[in-house]
Amino acid sequence: MSGPRRGAVLPRSARTARPSLVVAVVAVSVLVGCGGSPAPDGRPDAATTDGGHHAEPDTPAGTPASAGAAARDRLTGSDLAWLQLMIPMNDRTLLLLDLVSESTDDDALASFADRLAESHRTELEGLHALREEAGVPDTNPHEGHHMTGMVTDGRLAEVAAEPPERFDTAVIDLLREHLEHSRLVSSGLLDAGSDEEALALAESQVERRDDQLAELSGIAEPPGPRTPEG
Repeated sequence: MSGPRRGAVLPRSARTARPSLVVAVVAVSVLVGCGGSPAPDGRPDAATTDGGHHAEPDTPAGTPASAGAAARDRLTGSDLAWLQLMIPMNDRTLLLLDLVSESTDDDALASFADRLAESHRTELEGLHALREEAGVPDTNPHEGHHMTGMVTDGRLAEVAAEPPERFDTAVIDLLREHLEHSRLVSSGLLDAGSDEEALALAESQVERRDDQLAELSGIAEPPGPRTPEG
């Protein structure tokens, strides 16, 4: 999936053409993580996106009815699904980044983790401000879900238990998954969202994730030694 070029402003009709795009990505992540099955076209069954319970149209799986009602005047289902996924994804990733700072012997990875943590905290400030302005309750509808890109307690424990020679690789793999999936969902919001503040936050995150993924790749695969000339 590719978003618009940097700095581009999509017309409202283009942004609302696929209002369930982000909702579908979130719901599929939950279903796959919890052992459910998406519909044949890869999207969740709209009637059973929440463990067999009927969901409101364009309402993310697991979102409390009160949250949807509170944000109805401002946030679409896609806006709300993105917001309520990005906050716990960033929160949980900070736990991994703290572990990296304490445990890695790789100076480049430690420095990257510190800068990534600072960036994620800055993102959280904007996300929490939007949540408060929209009147969305401070709840996590994805609590306990094993979702793509989410640093769960189990995955964090697995990384912490890795032997030193495997620790950095396990961290890099989990960080790459988180960065790629958060970029995917934020890129989807640029097509499907409607709230201008949410779109601005998502666009900034897409650009930031591109830079972060490029830097992470450099750490994972550092350039080889230069061969002497002639």
